Amino acid sequence: MKEIFKTIKWNTTISALICIGAGIALFVWPDLFTLMACRAIAMLLIVVGAVHLLSYLLERREGFRLQADLAVGAVLFALGLWMTFSPGFFISLIPLVLGAVVLVHGIQDIRYGLSLKKTSYEYWWTASVFGVFSVLFALVMITNPFGSASALTMLVGVALIYDGISDIWIVSRLSRSARQFSKNVADHFQSFTDTRDGVVYTAKEKDVTEEDIG
Repeated sequence: MKEIFKTIKWNTTISALICIGAGIALFVWPDLFTLMACRAIAMLLIVVGAVHLLSYLLERREGFRLQADLAVGAVLFALGLWMTFSPGFFISLIPLVLGAVVLVHGIQDIRYGLSLKKTSYEYWWTASVFGVFSVLFALVMITNPFGSASALTMLVGVALIYDGISDIWIVSRLSRSARQFSKNVADHFQSFTDTRDGVVYTAKEKDVTEEDIG
């Protein structure tokens, strides 16, 4: 369980740092960053698609895997070309995609808040409040009430920065509360006494042998 929690902590922290970096870039260079990101993704799709197509052309054996290489390669290559020559449509999808990401993070933060409540953390509700604000940010990003694409992109940047910072804060509180909760449980069980062969001793004394007692 400890290792699983550590993995969740690091995954959340890395994801939060990526969100903060992307958010700063979107806020400072809203138009340039979205265009560069779209082109980078397009280039990646073209390269991956070309690899699949080459794999199909170089292999002479027939089979389902080769047919899948052809289909996947053709779709990815065509999608990459489409994004390269018509980036506007895909740029318009960025707020929707990132809004969905922030929405998932917001729901996750609310769940983390409830987990903090179970560990008796006094300010557990703050994590849930952060989550609610993330959900609200996400809904604004998805519904897009702004007339300006640049304004929406800058809002997306602010939302990502907020989402990343709140995630780091929440996971740090969750980690600290989990450690404290485990310590309290250990102290509670350590305070129990045990009886064996008429001898009563505390948990700290359980390594005492009968010879030592005699």
